[in-house]
Amino acid sequence: MTYFAYPPGTMRPARIGAGMTHHFALSVPDEDALHSWRDALNANGVPTTDVRDRAYFKSIYLNDPDGHIIELATKTPGFATDEDPGRLGQALQLPPWLEHRRHENESNLAPLSVPDPAGR
Repeated sequence: MTYFAYPPGTMRPARIGAGMTHHFALSVPDEDALHSWRDALNANGVPTTDVRDRAYFKSIYLNDPDGHIIELATKTPGFATDEDPGRLGQALQLPPWLEHRRHENESNLAPLSVPDPAGR
């Protein structure tokens, strides 16, 4: 885990801004693995968030020594929990906590034309 090999307090403070990567997401197989990573990171002095339920996956967040946000997220339950897998990406699906902002989100989206994949 070379990201976390820097002694605490030796890196300059980071400022994330426009045009920069917000965060990096890495996949873990399941919730047990997520808890194992959280426990191991915390035991080695790397603070993480509590496990967050994102409806489509569960995740934890931490910062690397340069200030980048790192997310570890489970592969399950997946994005097919609220729509047919054959139609993924063809309609805006929102997690329950964002449903009240549906109109606001939809009004900021430009229409897209989604062609059928080749070979269909």
